[in-house]
Amino acid sequence: MPKPPRPSTSAIHAVTLFCETCAGPTEHRVLRWSPAKGGSAGAGRAEGLARCRVCHLTRPFLWEGPARRDVAVVLSDGGRSRPERWPLPASERIAVGEERPSPDGSAWRVVRIDRSDGTRVSSARPEETGTVWLAPARAGTLPVSVLEGRRTRSVRWTPPDGTELAVGGSFELDGDTLRIVGLRARGATWKVPGDRFAAPEVARIYARRNVRPPEGSRGWSRARESPSSFASALSRSARSRSSPGPRRKRA
Repeated sequence: MPKPPRPSTSAIHAVTLFCETCAGPTEHRVLRWSPAKGGSAGAGRAEGLARCRVCHLTRPFLWEGPARRDVAVVLSDGGRSRPERWPLPASERIAVGEERPSPDGSAWRVVRIDRSDGTRVSSARPEETGTVWLAPARAGTLPVSVLEGRRTRSVRWTPPDGTELAVGGSFELDGDTLRIVGLRARGATWKVPGDRFAAPEVARIYARRNVRPPEGSRGWSRARESPSSFASALSRSARSRSSPGPRRKRA
């Protein structure tokens, strides 16, 4: 009976079959193959014709892949999300942080797993899974809007792999500790403390400098270095800048 072949992700190039002439399993070169009824290339069922690399005998083969189960997934790319269903091997566990290829071959990273009852877990089997949230498996920077008093400056920050961002949390950027006051994700802006997303799901971070005195005070005010007029520079009157000035008798 033929042993399971070793298919690639998109085509079958070689299989290991039992050869009667060689009296044992040998490597066979696949001459042609096609998806069998109820299967697809590289998954489910495949059949074809293979030639032994030792004795060069040609024989047909039939391969049945591991059982698969359709899983609901949500693909989040910046501010856009779309639901899909992916067939995944029923015997494999899905874990947060791992990469999974999509049916079209693109790479996605698992950022969240929800069970059928809505509880969040770090890993689960397909039959235990309700929804799997994925984001593109690419390294990139996030735009950060830093609120500093009356002005806002925009910078970019590269989060470490596996980073989760939450409203009310903080992170380090250029030697400063920034407190997150809002997150732009899934096409909306989230401002309630505790709202949490994986970094690949976030399109923009809104943050304040976590320093004292509070934002908007003298940490960003510019002190006046010279008097506003030449007359005030020559004044010898002992008065504060907020006083109306020295009193003089009216003629």
